[in-house]
Amino acid sequence: MDVVTSPARISGRPLAVWIYSGLLALIGIVLIAGGTRLLSLGGSSYYLIAGLLTTASGWLTWRGKRLGAWLYGVLLVSPPTGRARCPCRIRSWPAGWTWSSWPRH
Repeated sequence: MDVVTSPARISGRPLAVWIYSGLLALIGIVLIAGGTRLLSLGGSSYYLIAGLLTTASGWLTWRGKRLGAWLYGVLLVSPPTGRARCPCRIRSWPAGWTWSSWPRH
């Protein structure tokens, strides 16, 4: 007798979908908290926006909507716009410099 095992399911969806969407929402909440702190210190709003989109993606995925996956995909391919407005005076790397030799404040 062949026994075919199927993945664990909750409300008709695989358990992996529930875990994935819960992790997305959790990561989004952490990004919202960090992004809010960064914005209050005068930094970029990218992480706050990324946290909101990640949380929304997790919530939509939790509800079984494919829009959640598309929203997260858009977030992954979108560049951080805060980097485009860098007020740095150095426009290119001097010869021999690496990240480890970059001055830190």
